[in-house]
Order: sequence, then C-alpha cells, then structure tokens
Amino acid sequence: MPHSVTHLRPSRTLLMIGTAACLLDGLCNKEIARALGITRWTASRCVAELARVHGARSRVALALALERDTCAPAQSA
Repeated sequence: MPHSVTHLRPSRTLLMIGTAACLLDGLCNKEIARALGITRWTASRCVAELARVHGARSRVALALALERDTCAPAQSA
C-alpha cells in the first residue's frame, strides 16, 4: 500500500513529497526516478536532501524519520 506523505511539512516540494513516499515504499533511487519521471541523479539529490533535512545518516534512518513525520498529527497554524 503506497504511503501518503502529503502532510510532511509545508516547505516540501511535490518532488520531495513524491520521493519520500517512494522511499517509504522501499524503492531504490533508480526505481524512484522511474516512478517520478526524473533522472537517477535528481532522485539521488532528493534523497540526499531529505536525509540532510532529517539528520539521517542512512537510508533506514531516513525512512524511520519520514515514518515518524507521517504518523505525527498535523499541526495547525
């Protein structure tokens, strides 16, 4: 079942949201690129940026951080 990460953070672009959803589904960079219609390089950069933002040092740590974000209740402004 695909993950829904639309409420991650307001500053995330659609590309980052799509990348996060693919990561949570267990896709590798090549599969993320294919699913989103982007290059492998772009997929790799999106994953790296998500890891940087979340302070994740591995793909597993990033997936756990993203999962925490998607499970947290959305904050109202």
